[in-house]
Amino acid sequence: MVFLSAFASLKAQGHARWKAGSSVSAPRSEDSGLKTAPCGGTSRTANVKKYTAGESVTLEFEETINHPGYYEVHLLGANDQKVAGVPSPLAKLDDTQNNPIRNGNNHQYKITFQVPAVDCPECAFQLIQVMLDNPNAPSNYYSCTDVSISNSDKAPAKPAGFKIQRRK
Repeated sequence: MVFLSAFASLKAQGHARWKAGSSVSAPRSEDSGLKTAPCGGTSRTANVKKYTAGESVTLEFEETINHPGYYEVHLLGANDQKVAGVPSPLAKLDDTQNNPIRNGNNHQYKITFQVPAVDCPECAFQLIQVMLDNPNAPSNYYSCTDVSISNSDKAPAKPAGFKIQRRK
């Protein structure tokens, strides 16, 4: 019975996630052990961060159990599907901190990328930790944060029936 509870507590620790308590964007779940694509089986939340297309954004995430590999950020649209026409991944970062994690001192990361030029009121940024312990069969962990993107590149509609006149 002791073995089972020890295993359960290790499972809850997980591996990588968007950083809980971040001022930038909150994760759907604070569990970092989510192995089911695309968002670990978690549903959208009411905690939605608003972004404007084209802005540069820096998101924070943390690794809670060390593995060699890398991280990718993708944009997901409605129903957590990839968004057509958006480059994927939006960003990629090598796992550079390979010292052991002890006493809850997780590896802290920041990743910067440009928000794609799309209108997407129900999107998510997906973090994938690609673990290369076995390069022939990489294993992934997933974390999502809900976002809304407004495409500021669209010109406002011109009002009908108005004529521009110069003053003399």
